[in-house]
Amino acid sequence: MEIQPIFSSFLIQEKLGLDTQSIKDWAFSQPKLNQLKVELNFNEPELQPLYNSVNSILNQLHTFLGFKSITQQQICEGWVNLETTDRTSVPHTHPRAHYICIYYPHIVGDVGFLELTNPNNALEYILPQTNLETIVADHNIFNSQLWQVEPQEDLLVVIPAWLQHYVRPDSPNAERMSIALNSKIIP
Repeated sequence: MEIQPIFSSFLIQEKLGLDTQSIKDWAFSQPKLNQLKVELNFNEPELQPLYNSVNSILNQLHTFLGFKSITQQQICEGWVNLETTDRTSVPHTHPRAHYICIYYPHIVGDVGFLELTNPNNALEYILPQTNLETIVADHNIFNSQLWQVEPQEDLLVVIPAWLQHYVRPDSPNAERMSIALNSKIIP
């Protein structure tokens, strides 16, 4: 029997091998970081190795997904987040983008996972997965309502912008810095 996945989403996780210290030094030198968010303009020399690596991966993804060669990926929006609280972010998507890239240059302590929710909303009703009621023995791409990504220093995560996602709370004294980049397909 052949089982073929359909209507698929994807997740890319890749260590980039970048100099995270220079990225952290640059980010911590930004005056607005004390407000927990710094908007990017893509002209930051300290971030060019990151932008180059992300563009390379987005170009490979573009080809893998079978898009026309007259189109390309373009990073259109970006920001640096410094999370030092124990709050959970609100589940959200990025409707003005096609893909979301999340890079972690700084992780200290036990930070909360990035959680991705299955875009098939009916799954939670058809295959209930509470501790009291579940028929799922082994979670996989066909039966999971939630997928977790553990943030690690120098890890890049790429997901479709339509995947709802959020961040779980950090443990006390934990720090997570992430750089979020939105990409669009352009002619």
